[in-house]
Amino acid sequence: MAGNTTFDTYASVGIREDLSDVIYNIAPTDTPFVSNVGSGTAKGTYHEWQKDTLATAVDLPQIEGDDATAGAIVATTRLHNYTQINEKTFIISGTDLVADNAGRGVEMAYQEAKKGLELKKDIEYTCVGVNRIAEAGEGWAGTEAARKAGTVQGYISTCTDKAAVVQM
Repeated sequence: MAGNTTFDTYASVGIREDLSDVIYNIAPTDTPFVSNVGSGTAKGTYHEWQKDTLATAVDLPQIEGDDATAGAIVATTRLHNYTQINEKTFIISGTDLVADNAGRGVEMAYQEAKKGLELKKDIEYTCVGVNRIAEAGEGWAGTEAARKAGTVQGYISTCTDKAAVVQM
């Protein structure tokens, strides 16, 4: 047992902090839809594309030597969406840019990477977590509204609960 003259850590003033040089991010960053859906290029705020499908399979035997009959041709369907602007912003002071931060080198680079992951999660949520058709975002009488992209749920045309689906 320590005596009265033992100088211990309770009385010490100069002990340095014991701070790990690692930051553990515990938030999930999975974005399965955004990661697997693929991408294209929109050259304007209003983007269109066409959709087509194959006819339903049938068992239709033909008589040998019979004349061919022309089948029906179905036109493609034209779909559209609006581009949507999402953002994650931050400000780092000039002093913090030169500070010696634990767990990261430069605060700016760390925040850019973190905000990039947050933005990707936001886009994932917008695509599959919201039920909305595309909105132009046009304003009138001096007001403006943001364009809103149509979401996956907004483009679903068949399901078991038709009342819950927004048709395009």
